[in-house]
Amino acid sequence: MEGEQGIPNRIPENLAIPFWGVSERLNIPAAVGMHYSVCLANWKLKDPSGPVHLDNMDTIIKIQGGSDEAWFFLVSVQVEMDTAPAIVNIVKAQQAVKEQDISSLVESLDVMTVTMKQMKNSMKRMHERNNPDIFFNVLRMFLSGWDHAAFKKLGYDGLIYDGISEDPIKYSGGSAAQAAILYCYDEALGIKHGPTQEAKITRFKQYMPPAHSNFIKAIASGPSIKDFVKVRQDLALTNAYDDCVNALKDFRSYHIQLACRYITIQAHKNASNNNENFTENAVTGTGGTESFLQYLKGLRNNTSTTVVQSRP
Repeated sequence: MEGEQGIPNRIPENLAIPFWGVSERLNIPAAVGMHYSVCLANWKLKDPSGPVHLDNMDTIIKIQGGSDEAWFFLVSVQVEMDTAPAIVNIVKAQQAVKEQDISSLVESLDVMTVTMKQMKNSMKRMHERNNPDIFFNVLRMFLSGWDHAAFKKLGYDGLIYDGISEDPIKYSGGSAAQAAILYCYDEALGIKHGPTQEAKITRFKQYMPPAHSNFIKAIASGPSIKDFVKVRQDLALTNAYDDCVNALKDFRSYHIQLACRYITIQAHKNASNNNENFTENAVTGTGGTESFLQYLKGLRNNTSTTVVQSRP
């Protein structure tokens, strides 16, 4: 491995042209390692007649190979699969607001809460077969995009796609922040983030399949669940809403714990061992987010303050 010094400044024509063409056909960026390509569209069943579940899945495309890599991607796939009941019930919840149906709204919020807790339980399985050292020092660098610090060190403003553009094209790398579900919850529950955070979220949405980002827009333009909860002042409804917000907060808190274990702690170990390779990985996310822990904590804190009723 040549490390950060061996990065080329262009993609050859025989790769760039078909890669660009397929990406245009799918209406997604011609970027490597996006959440969509390495997770959502990169799984198969080990036993086609078996259940659609993490323990019966494998990846289709390998980057470095190995069980740790596959597990990292497949846990993310399982978390996405867990979201299905929430997607349906976000729509039902907004319809209940339109119809001013409190009992139906409570039911949908309860499903959204249970779904978020299941997503967290699935994410907890990351530790089972994904070694933090392998993730940080073997896999993570390959998920970085053309806007990573390693490219900037070499004076690259992206990569040249031969046969497509003589000017460098800059894309971010893969990140779970490119998944739609948490933003769906944010819009459904009326959770607001600051301008800097919203700017980052807008950039992440550019790496989603159009159907996913359009669904987020549709939720944002729908009736406000939060406003309805505040106006009705119904205890059962308020509790159901707050429980859902707190479940999302807990999920984001656990994600921060994972990021600390798999990134921050590993970076500190490298520093203590005088390993200078990939030093910028400690503070920059693969999706290009600088000071990513601060960013994640901000999202979590904004979620926490959205509750309608403080409980003792």
